Amino acid sequence: MRFSRFTSLSLAAALALASLAACSKGTGAPADPWPDRIAFDAERGPDTALEVSGLVNGGSPAYFSLAALEALPRTEFTSEDPWVPGQARYRGVALASLLDALAPDAEARKVRLVAANDYAVVVALEELRRLGYVLVWEEDGRRYDEFPDERNKGPLTVAFPHESFPGVDMEEHKLNYVWWLARIVVTE
Repeated sequence: MRFSRFTSLSLAAALALASLAACSKGTGAPADPWPDRIAFDAERGPDTALEVSGLVNGGSPAYFSLAALEALPRTEFTSEDPWVPGQARYRGVALASLLDALAPDAEARKVRLVAANDYAVVVALEELRRLGYVLVWEEDGRRYDEFPDERNKGPLTVAFPHESFPGVDMEEHKLNYVWWLARIVVTE
């Protein structure tokens, strides 16, 4: 395992923490503070669930197993999935906190979220922070690998507590619910 040092909070990180604090009513805020260091692999392994690359970690990719992600401070929120009827309780990690722990470069402005089938969306890092995007592995107390095929959203998916943000156009943002998330690339 390799460890990355959590650097001083930048203005953007401070804004993200303020945003998460504002959403602390079960809407994506981490339950516990993040550690000074987070564990990840320096190389892709057989249990890799997520690769984070680009303008983070000094330019070196970071590879996470599902177990490594589950060991990080978790967040939970209830929201309606824009693709599947009904409310669900989601559990995962705050995506902005994960990226901040990987020390993004000052030039980092966008995040490319890539699914296992190469479906990809680009989200402004500021928007990702403002809306409290969460890297989710569990829905209603069940891990995604326990769902039947038609509801299995991978080991990881991206969701956010959109009901906490009145005026958010879900027709625009629902495409950012990336199922079977495999890679995150941070860019300018």
